[in-house]
Amino acid sequence: MPVPTVAELVASNLDNLAKVRLLKFEEPFLRALATGMAEANGSPMASTDHLNGKPELVEALIDIKKQRKKKALLHAKTQAERIEQLEQLEEPVEPDPPTPAPSRPATPPPRPETPAPQEEPQEEPPQGLPQVFHGQDPDNNRQFQIFANNEIHIMCFNSLKLRTQREGLAAHWVAFTKELVKYDCVVMQEVTVDASDRGKTSVRATSFCDMLNCFERVDEKTWSFVQSEEDAQHEVHVVFYASPLKVRYTKTWTDMRGVKFAHSPFTAILQDEECRLGEKTEIALTSVHMSPKTSKIRDAEIKAFFEAYPSESRRDLSVPFTHHGASDARRARVIHAVCGDFNCVPGQRPEHCLSSADWSPPLLEKHWATSVGGRAYDNIVISHDSGRCYQFAPAVRQLLIMQNSSKGEVGISDHHPISLSIRRPPLTKSESKKAEKQADEADKDDEATQDDETKEAVREFVTGTIDKVVETLSAQTGNDGSDGSEGVLV
Repeated sequence: MPVPTVAELVASNLDNLAKVRLLKFEEPFLRALATGMAEANGSPMASTDHLNGKPELVEALIDIKKQRKKKALLHAKTQAERIEQLEQLEEPVEPDPPTPAPSRPATPPPRPETPAPQEEPQEEPPQGLPQVFHGQDPDNNRQFQIFANNEIHIMCFNSLKLRTQREGLAAHWVAFTKELVKYDCVVMQEVTVDASDRGKTSVRATSFCDMLNCFERVDEKTWSFVQSEEDAQHEVHVVFYASPLKVRYTKTWTDMRGVKFAHSPFTAILQDEECRLGEKTEIALTSVHMSPKTSKIRDAEIKAFFEAYPSESRRDLSVPFTHHGASDARRARVIHAVCGDFNCVPGQRPEHCLSSADWSPPLLEKHWATSVGGRAYDNIVISHDSGRCYQFAPAVRQLLIMQNSSKGEVGISDHHPISLSIRRPPLTKSESKKAEKQADEADKDDEATQDDETKEAVREFVTGTIDKVVETLSAQTGNDGSDGSEGVLV
């Protein structure tokens, strides 16, 4: 792809260039770009020497970019132009209030001999609000947040090798990535590890994470990722997550109950620094790709996973599976969600053991197709207790163009992505008190653990210091106690 010139970038006002992409340019190029942007803004710089390094240059460029957008808005001549440019700023725009139609006076006009009463000057209503809302409220101009910020949005996708370099698919991947950055977490199955990356981090996953960071978001969040261990087919599960989400722990389940998985499930424990789902609440998010070989192998894998996970997650992940278990362990509640390609509808057979192992029925209906062949292969399963205190909104996001090898049609995947929105609703007083109590107990346990760790660190430090002093003094006196004497007394 040709590198754009300074003139082209100045003319486009750095369109679709955020901080991450700007930092990839060389420093001399950024200095020339800053000079050009400043001249276009009407405030030319004599020199850019006062900007130290690429970070300060990029900050200056972003500031000038915003100033130019605002100036363009102020010089717009029509209402349509104002709306269009405000939408480019990603700020809400509200049209001017309609001019109220002249109404019939409530009282008849005064007689000629009677002087007309003096009308008191009325205060202009605030702009941007419909006439019906104008009143004496002094807060009319304030911006309110109406709804609580209590949602996390997850996308799950069988990526079909994550072929971002496939010829003819570049525009598809760009459009798809622009949609993905609207989510908080993206889970992918069937991500190939190339021969040169065996045993290492997948270059395909790294490149896709860079793509996610290239698209400018209003909040300018940063994307990161974790991946599972490589399976026999040289594929991995990948969990991409945007700040303020972070991953506390990961686990690749190579086998359970004596059943070895063809594609090992992968669990990531997600924490949210904004506590959108409640204090200390974690999400144990598992990506699965059950064997497509035979129904017997597939059903054995599904049964082994759902039967073993509740106990093995407590042991290997140190997270409670049920609310009762969280209370006993003095831990905050954990949301357990399993998503991915089951190659069937999970729970459609009794041997899948969903209900008997405290799992809820799958969230996607059995007649919702997720594959190009019209099969309901992809789904989401949550633990029974997770559904008691949280709302789950699943969906199938239909791709318009799919990979269909039998017809020679090329697309990014032969599976539709599925999505899940998790929302924390307001709880009743009794349930809210239980949740708060568990969160408080989890805080106390964390503090106690930190105190124990601090004491242990201090003890090790003091012991190590004493040993070093003894060793130094022994070396100085030439008596280390090896001759049977008591050595140096400290």
